[in-house]
Amino acid sequence: MIKGVSFSTPQAFDHILQRIFKTVDVEKYDWYIIRNQTEVWSESGDQDFFAREKYSGTDFSDLIALKHKIVFLKLQAYVQAKKCDNIQTYPEFQSSDCQMLLLISDCELVEIYSKSESVLSEIYKNAVSEKFMDIVYITDQNDCRNTMDIL
Repeated sequence: MIKGVSFSTPQAFDHILQRIFKTVDVEKYDWYIIRNQTEVWSESGDQDFFAREKYSGTDFSDLIALKHKIVFLKLQAYVQAKKCDNIQTYPEFQSSDCQMLLLISDCELVEIYSKSESVLSEIYKNAVSEKFMDIVYITDQNDCRNTMDIL
């Protein structure tokens, strides 16, 4: 079973989230930023790139069009969720309303979990087209994660 996609991105001020999600309709989701699992810098040097905890799809799309640099980040995507909890484990993710969970660590290591294999397939193809490195599907056989946290 495919659980997610993993790859590495370049470390630079870039539109990296926009590039990662190029083939995903980000506007159909509400985006929940896990504050204590996030350090993202704007090009102007402001560490608080994500000033709010929740973003509508449109606001998220507009924001990720700006250049930024990610040190670490945990994002959760929901379709009209009534409740957004900080998901700690893969079973919690499976049983939640969360549709997609993104983890970025060490400025470049990206893991995206999704409940939709077609979304994962599009993200994988896009990672190849963006020339990201070390692209692999995350499966039960190679997923070493115990928690869905970065820190």
